[in-house]
Amino acid sequence: MEGDKEVKAKQKMKEAYTIWVFSWMIWHSTKSGKIDYSKLPKNFSIESENGAIAFKTDIPSTEREKLALNNVIAVTGVCFNTFDSAMDEALGKFDKTLPLQTTGLSAARVIVKQIRNAYAHDPIHPKWVVGNPTHRKTFQIIEIGLTVNLDSLNRRDFRVEHINGFVGLAKLLNYCLDNVTD
Repeated sequence: MEGDKEVKAKQKMKEAYTIWVFSWMIWHSTKSGKIDYSKLPKNFSIESENGAIAFKTDIPSTEREKLALNNVIAVTGVCFNTFDSAMDEALGKFDKTLPLQTTGLSAARVIVKQIRNAYAHDPIHPKWVVGNPTHRKTFQIIEIGLTVNLDSLNRRDFRVEHINGFVGLAKLLNYCLDNVTD
Protein backbone atom coordinates (compact mmCIF):
# COMPACT_ATOMS: atom_id res chain seq x y z
CA MET A 1 0.00 0.00 0.00
CA GLU A 2 1.46 3.30 -0.99
CA GLY A 3 1.74 6.10 1.52
CA ASP A 4 -0.21 9.32 1.72
CA LYS A 5 2.77 11.44 0.64
CA GLU A 6 3.19 9.39 -2.54
CA VAL A 7 -0.50 9.78 -3.38
CA LYS A 8 -0.33 13.55 -2.82
CA ALA A 9 2.84 13.83 -4.89
CA LYS A 10 1.29 11.91 -7.79
CA GLN A 11 -1.81 14.13 -7.58
CA LYS A 12 0.37 17.24 -7.81
CA MET A 13 2.04 15.80 -10.90
CA LYS A 14 -1.33 15.02 -12.51
CA GLU A 15 -2.61 18.55 -11.76
CA ALA A 16 0.53 20.15 -13.23
CA TYR A 17 0.24 17.94 -16.32
CA THR A 18 -3.43 18.90 -16.76
CA ILE A 19 -2.58 22.61 -16.54
CA TRP A 20 0.18 22.07 -19.11
CA VAL A 21 -2.26 20.32 -21.47
CA PHE A 22 -4.79 23.12 -20.94
CA SER A 23 -2.20 25.72 -21.94
CA TRP A 24 -1.68 23.74 -25.16
CA MET A 25 -5.44 23.71 -25.71
CA ILE A 26 -5.52 27.52 -25.44
CA TRP A 27 -2.61 27.82 -27.88
CA HIS A 28 -4.20 25.38 -30.35
CA SER A 29 -7.56 27.13 -30.08
CA THR A 30 -5.91 30.50 -30.65
CA LYS A 31 -3.87 29.26 -33.60
CA SER A 32 -6.85 27.59 -35.26
CA GLY A 33 -9.14 30.59 -34.72
CA LYS A 34 -11.52 28.75 -32.40
CA ILE A 35 -11.44 31.49 -29.76
CA ASP A 36 -13.50 34.51 -30.75
CA TYR A 37 -11.43 37.27 -29.21
CA SER A 38 -14.00 39.88 -30.25
CA LYS A 39 -16.26 38.45 -27.53
CA LEU A 40 -13.65 38.81 -24.79
CA PRO A 41 -13.71 42.00 -22.73
CA LYS A 42 -11.13 44.69 -23.46
CA ASN A 43 -11.62 46.07 -19.96
CA PHE A 44 -12.23 43.87 -16.96
CA SER A 45 -11.46 43.65 -13.29
CA ILE A 46 -10.75 40.95 -10.78
CA GLU A 47 -12.20 41.49 -7.35
CA SER A 48 -11.36 39.90 -4.04
CA GLU A 49 -11.85 40.62 -0.36
CA ASN A 50 -8.65 42.71 -0.56
CA GLY A 51 -9.88 44.96 -3.35
CA ALA A 52 -9.94 44.92 -7.12
CA ILE A 53 -7.54 45.36 -9.96
CA ALA A 54 -8.66 46.67 -13.33
CA PHE A 55 -7.15 45.58 -16.63
CA LYS A 56 -7.33 47.43 -19.90
CA THR A 57 -6.08 45.44 -22.80
CA ASP A 58 -6.42 45.27 -26.52
CA ILE A 59 -4.17 42.49 -27.66
CA PRO A 60 -3.63 42.77 -31.40
CA SER A 61 -4.61 39.67 -33.35
CA THR A 62 -1.03 39.41 -34.62
CA GLU A 63 0.20 38.89 -31.04
CA ARG A 64 -2.34 36.38 -29.73
CA GLU A 65 -0.70 33.20 -31.02
CA LYS A 66 2.72 34.31 -29.74
CA LEU A 67 1.26 35.15 -26.33
CA ALA A 68 -0.55 31.81 -26.18
CA LEU A 69 2.73 30.02 -26.95
CA ASN A 70 4.54 32.13 -24.32
CA ASN A 71 1.88 30.94 -21.89
CA VAL A 72 2.72 27.33 -22.82
CA ILE A 73 6.42 28.05 -22.27
CA ALA A 74 5.82 29.61 -18.84
CA VAL A 75 3.45 26.83 -17.78
CA THR A 76 6.08 24.30 -18.89
CA GLY A 77 8.42 25.76 -16.27
CA VAL A 78 5.73 25.52 -13.60
CA CYS A 79 4.99 21.93 -14.61
CA PHE A 80 8.63 20.83 -14.38
CA ASN A 81 9.07 22.63 -11.05
CA THR A 82 6.07 20.71 -9.72
CA PHE A 83 7.25 17.38 -11.12
CA ASP A 84 10.73 17.85 -9.63
CA SER A 85 9.48 18.56 -6.11
CA ALA A 86 6.70 15.93 -6.29
CA MET A 87 9.14 13.22 -7.37
CA ASP A 88 11.40 14.14 -4.46
CA GLU A 89 8.36 13.80 -2.17
CA ALA A 90 7.27 10.48 -3.65
CA LEU A 91 10.66 8.85 -4.23
CA GLY A 92 12.90 10.66 -1.78
CA LYS A 93 15.83 12.89 -2.59
CA PHE A 94 18.77 11.38 -4.44
CA ASP A 95 21.23 9.59 -2.17
CA LYS A 96 24.43 11.46 -2.97
CA THR A 97 26.51 8.63 -1.51
CA LEU A 98 25.42 6.30 -4.33
CA PRO A 99 26.63 6.48 -7.94
CA LEU A 100 24.27 8.47 -10.16
CA GLN A 101 22.41 6.26 -12.63
CA THR A 102 22.27 7.67 -16.17
CA THR A 103 19.33 5.62 -17.42
CA GLY A 104 15.67 5.03 -16.62
CA LEU A 105 13.81 6.83 -13.86
CA SER A 106 17.02 8.19 -12.31
CA ALA A 107 17.89 9.80 -15.65
CA ALA A 108 14.35 11.16 -15.95
CA ARG A 109 14.61 12.75 -12.52
CA VAL A 110 17.91 14.45 -13.39
CA ILE A 111 16.55 15.72 -16.72
CA VAL A 112 13.38 17.00 -15.02
CA LYS A 113 15.48 18.75 -12.35
CA GLN A 114 17.69 20.37 -14.98
CA ILE A 115 14.68 21.56 -17.02
CA ARG A 116 13.26 22.97 -13.78
CA ASN A 117 16.59 24.72 -13.18
CA ALA A 118 16.57 26.12 -16.72
CA TYR A 119 13.23 27.81 -16.03
CA ALA A 120 13.98 28.91 -12.48
CA HIS A 121 15.50 32.31 -13.22
CA ASP A 122 13.78 33.26 -16.47
CA PRO A 123 10.63 31.29 -17.30
CA ILE A 124 10.11 33.01 -20.66
CA HIS A 125 13.74 32.62 -21.83
CA PRO A 126 15.04 29.57 -19.95
CA LYS A 127 18.72 28.64 -19.99
CA TRP A 128 20.40 25.35 -19.07
CA VAL A 129 22.31 25.80 -15.82
CA VAL A 130 23.78 22.46 -14.81
CA GLY A 131 25.36 23.51 -11.53
CA ASN A 132 25.94 20.00 -10.21
CA PRO A 133 29.09 18.61 -11.89
CA THR A 134 27.79 15.04 -11.47
CA HIS A 135 24.87 15.96 -13.76
CA ARG A 136 27.17 17.12 -16.58
CA LYS A 137 26.98 13.88 -18.55
CA THR A 138 24.69 12.07 -20.96
CA PHE A 139 21.41 10.67 -19.66
CA GLN A 140 19.20 8.25 -21.54
CA ILE A 141 15.65 6.99 -21.22
CA ILE A 142 15.50 4.14 -23.72
CA GLU A 143 11.77 3.54 -23.21
CA ILE A 144 10.91 6.93 -24.71
CA GLY A 145 13.87 7.33 -27.08
CA LEU A 146 15.39 10.27 -25.21
CA THR A 147 19.10 10.99 -24.87
CA VAL A 148 20.26 14.28 -23.36
CA ASN A 149 23.88 15.38 -23.04
CA LEU A 150 23.68 17.90 -20.20
CA ASP A 151 27.39 18.69 -20.41
CA SER A 152 27.04 20.05 -23.97
CA LEU A 153 23.88 21.98 -23.03
CA ASN A 154 25.22 23.70 -19.91
CA ARG A 155 24.92 27.51 -20.21
CA ARG A 156 23.05 27.33 -23.52
CA ASP A 157 19.56 28.69 -24.08
CA PHE A 158 17.00 25.99 -23.41
CA ARG A 159 15.32 24.76 -26.56
CA VAL A 160 12.71 22.02 -26.61
CA GLU A 161 14.56 20.55 -29.58
CA HIS A 162 17.26 19.49 -27.07
CA ILE A 163 14.79 16.94 -25.73
CA ASN A 164 12.99 15.94 -28.93
CA GLY A 165 10.63 18.93 -29.00
CA PHE A 166 7.36 19.33 -27.19
CA VAL A 167 6.58 15.70 -27.99
CA GLY A 168 9.75 14.78 -26.06
CA LEU A 169 8.56 16.92 -23.14
CA ALA A 170 5.20 15.14 -23.17
CA LYS A 171 6.86 11.73 -23.30
CA LEU A 172 9.15 12.67 -20.42
CA LEU A 173 6.25 13.88 -18.28
CA ASN A 174 4.19 10.79 -19.06
CA TYR A 175 7.17 8.52 -18.31
CA CYS A 176 7.51 10.17 -14.91
CA LEU A 177 3.79 9.86 -14.21
CA ASP A 178 3.85 6.19 -15.21
CA ASN A 179 6.86 5.42 -13.03
CA VAL A 180 5.79 7.11 -9.82
CA THR A 181 3.74 4.50 -7.97
CA ASP A 182 -0.03 4.79 -8.17
